[in-house]
Amino acid sequence: MKQAIIKLSAFCILFAILLSTISISVYAYFPYDLEGVETYIDSYATTYFSVLKNNFGVNSEGSCGYVAAAMLLSYYDSYWNETIISENYDSSGSFDLDSQTINYSPGVKKESTWVSNSTYPTYHDYIDANYEEYFHLYLMKIARDELHYENRNTTSWGATLYEIVNLIKHYLYEIKGFDNSMLTVNYTSYNNYSSYDSPDDEVRDIVIQKIESGIPVLFLGFPENQASGHFLIAYDYDSANDTIYFHSGWHHSSPNLFDTFTILSEESVYFNYSHRPYILWIDINKDNFSHNCSNNYSSTDESIDYCMCNLYYHFNNQHIGYFSGYNQSTHIIECEWCGEVSQNHAYSYLPYEPLRHKSLCDCGYYKIEPHVASVGINNGKT
Repeated sequence: MKQAIIKLSAFCILFAILLSTISISVYAYFPYDLEGVETYIDSYATTYFSVLKNNFGVNSEGSCGYVAAAMLLSYYDSYWNETIISENYDSSGSFDLDSQTINYSPGVKKESTWVSNSTYPTYHDYIDANYEEYFHLYLMKIARDELHYENRNTTSWGATLYEIVNLIKHYLYEIKGFDNSMLTVNYTSYNNYSSYDSPDDEVRDIVIQKIESGIPVLFLGFPENQASGHFLIAYDYDSANDTIYFHSGWHHSSPNLFDTFTILSEESVYFNYSHRPYILWIDINKDNFSHNCSNNYSSTDESIDYCMCNLYYHFNNQHIGYFSGYNQSTHIIECEWCGEVSQNHAYSYLPYEPLRHKSLCDCGYYKIEPHVASVGINNGKT
């Protein structure tokens, strides 16, 4: 009997050694850092607009309001739910996984600059021929044909804030079928405030508040002594220098104009009492309108498309998937985007016996180890 027990014990030890060296599927979905990715998502406006270099409409015929509306909607299409804009209008962004650099943001296709010619004798003809490919032109067609902005002609498509508000509401609620319980379109202007010495100061505070909450703001400002204004997107605030940053909606041709083609701070031009600022923003109700991945970031070194929510994990060397096996020193993760990844075990420690503890990895591998005691100093006594 004693000999049988010894043989059984030896077998158990041998089996335990073999078990620790073979691959065993332990399905354990994660991400780990939910708080971190939530912070990243909520500050995504700066990431998005700071490298929105090419994927937005061309401001022809005074159509900056429609360009800005398309940029704002394409932000939410990438940020929150891919159904906001139909995929036929989408244009992918690009990032490099090795350098953890976003090269440029996704958005909507950039149409060619319209030039009157025999093919398109008027801008209306150009819109009719191309609205199914370019989202900016599609919004203009809606404004003309469904909202009946009858004063539109071939010389100017300049819009008021209220026209852009009505256009965005009509698009989201009537055409796409969303409702106020999912997302709300809000706006205000300098006319609504009288409590500040300068009403635009209060509008400015709202812009900063929204930006710091992760909400980009569509902004209409009027340069001094000018009757016509310009629509921009306010997306970041530098508290150290008290400066708001805007995306201009222009495709700049001179690299010396700004550090990049599309980013500038125009606060000195567009914030002044006489400049009459107007603003619009969209609030998402995340309880009623769930995140739907866009997967419109293309990696330069992989044939895989990513949603912006995935980039956080890659840029922080984390993976999403399941553990497919382990040995004594490493485990295998089947990442949904990276494929098979080998990592060293990362242990947490649990009580086991008075003289030993359990070292446990998330993959399921564990080992029983003796405590390692260290001598410390407490109140001058060892």
